[in-house]
Amino acid sequence: MEIRDGTRMFSCPFCQADTPHTVRAQKDNMYAVVCNQCRMGSLVTGEALRLHHLQWEKELRQILSSLSDWSGPGGGGDSHNSPV
Repeated sequence: MEIRDGTRMFSCPFCQADTPHTVRAQKDNMYAVVCNQCRMGSLVTGEALRLHHLQWEKELRQILSSLSDWSGPGGGGDSHNSPV
């Protein structure tokens, strides 16, 4: 998994946020990442980084799917006419 200089979602151990982390370096299966929120660095295995990012993508897809279901016909989004 080559992701040098890429961005991956990860749970920051410092600021406790699920936030993008920039990959700064890689050696074997260890990655040096920097939190884009608090700017603290962490070392993480490639597998942990990959699994967390995949879980985040899955949750994002579920949220987007529920939003499109909600805003569809009869779903209660902005598609209904409301008095001004």
